[in-house]
Order: sequence, then C-alpha cells, then structure tokens
Amino acid sequence: MILMWLGSFVVVLGSFFFVQKIAAELFSGTISDSGPRTLNGTFVRSFISLVKQVIFEISPMMSLNRAAEKPGLDEGEYRLKVLRMCLSSLGTWWAALMGIFLLSFNGLYILGFCSLAFISFFRNSFFKKYFILLFAVGAFLVGGNLMLKNASILVGSFNESEIVFFLADGRLLSVLALLFVSAVASVFIQIEFFFLILAFSLLPVHILSMNGALGLIAGEQIGSLLLFLFKTRNTNDRRDITLYSQFALVYVIGTLLGLLVSGEMKSFYYLGSSGEISASLDLSLKLMFMFLILWLFRFLLLMSWGHFFIKFKGLRLKT
Repeated sequence: MILMWLGSFVVVLGSFFFVQKIAAELFSGTISDSGPRTLNGTFVRSFISLVKQVIFEISPMMSLNRAAEKPGLDEGEYRLKVLRMCLSSLGTWWAALMGIFLLSFNGLYILGFCSLAFISFFRNSFFKKYFILLFAVGAFLVGGNLMLKNASILVGSFNESEIVFFLADGRLLSVLALLFVSAVASVFIQIEFFFLILAFSLLPVHILSMNGALGLIAGEQIGSLLLFLFKTRNTNDRRDITLYSQFALVYVIGTLLGLLVSGEMKSFYYLGSSGEISASLDLSLKLMFMFLILWLFRFLLLMSWGHFFIKFKGLRLKT
C-alpha cells in the first residue's frame, strides 16, 4: 500500500524536475547574455533585465547561488549582487504554476495530444522540444492524480497512529516541529520543492493539516537558506559576510512572519466544493494561495531590506 503511494510520489517528483529542466533549457536562449553586469547605468532597464533573467531561471536556489558567485568588485556590481539575491525567489512562479495545474487539468488529454503531435512533428526539432515539455507536464499531472488516490490508502494504513495525529495537529508546537524537521531534512535531501510536493500529496486526504503543510514548506525554504550559507562559509570578504548574515536573518524572519500571516489569512479564502476531487482541488488551491502569501510577505521584506542595506551600510564596508 505504502509502496504504491511512494511510487506515484516519485513519478510526480521526477516529472516535476524533468519539466523544470526542459523549461530552463528552453528559456536559456531567452536569458543568455541578457543579464546586466552592473547597476551604474540606467536602473530601470537593468532592473527589468535582471528580473527577466531570474524569472526564467525558474529555480530560486540557483538564482541565489549565482548571485553569490558574483564578485562585486565595484559599487555597481555589488548593488547588482544584492538586488539579485533579493529577487532570487521570483523563480518560485514555476512551482506555483505547476501546483495550481496539479488538480485543475487532466494530464491524460495533454499526453494524448502530445503523442499525436509528437508523431506529426517528429522531424521538426523546433516543435519537438516544446511537445516534450508538454508531455512532461502531462506526466506530472497524471502522476499527481495517482498520488492523490494512493495517498488515501495511507489513511487506512496509519489509522489511529500517533504519526497521523501529529501530522493532522495544526497547533503551533506541531507546526514548529514540522518546520524544524523539514529544515534539517532539506539540508541533506537537497531537492528543491520536495516538501512542497509532499504537502500537496498529504493535504487533500487530510493526513496533514493546512498549518502543518505551511510549516513543511516554510521549513524547506529555511533549510535551503542554511544550505546556501554552508556553501558560502569560506568567504573572506567582510562585505559578503555582512551581506549573507543579514540576508539570512531577514529571510528567516520574513519566512516566519509570512507563515503567521498566511495562516491567519486562510479564513479569508474559501471555495465552495462538492465531491472528493472538488474538495481536494479546493484544499490544493488554498495551500497555493497561502504559499504565495508567505512568499510575497518575505519578498517585500527582502526588497525593503536590500534597499536600505545598499543605501546606508553595505557599500561603506571595505573589502
């Protein structure tokens, strides 16, 4: 029973990262050499170009790591480095879009269409790569429906188990415990959006509470930040040490406050539902809505911090 759910979870996870990889390759031609190298010129043009680059990388952690790789030798390059770190989470849009589509569309229609189109345009390399992307999206959606059906089996397997009661407990201590577990596990798993997909699997069948799902997602993001700090631990630049430490502090504070705000706002979100699939879709959309609230709150906090860091402190430090 558990193996059936685990197999469908692996299918969803694997197809998600295959879609992410194919999409990043398709977008790479759009963003190649388009990113600004300094902010000493026209700010608006450089800002739009940087936002475009970060969005099409569709990986927040990759954008953050690439920002840390920038040397920031002069004032313009350093301003660009700070801005790119603050904008790095814009790549979350892809995961949010896939989460919204997860139970909203039937992936079998997409697979059927792509199969016919792939045969028709097999010799055309331009269309072929786009149909491969659509095919992977269809596999992701089909895997999501299988994951939901197999997750209901877990309810019977763990009936009246302490684990189920713990996961379904939406009180503060349980949420913080799940946040801590996912943060530590993310450092070792190192798979982006792993706990987001896990939350989508367990929430619709009521194994996991809504607050617990948000706790898993927030913990995963904090764990990704810890991994980033570990990778940049050997830096000797005083400016970078100050930058990374303050960025991490604001990031964690923004995530925790965003978690509280999104948890409070869930009462304002309601979609009427009837039937098992409709109720599952309602919960999934509600989770995605609160996930975006968490992200938006932290994003605005980081952008505000980045502005004042550059203006009052960051550029006053000597290398």
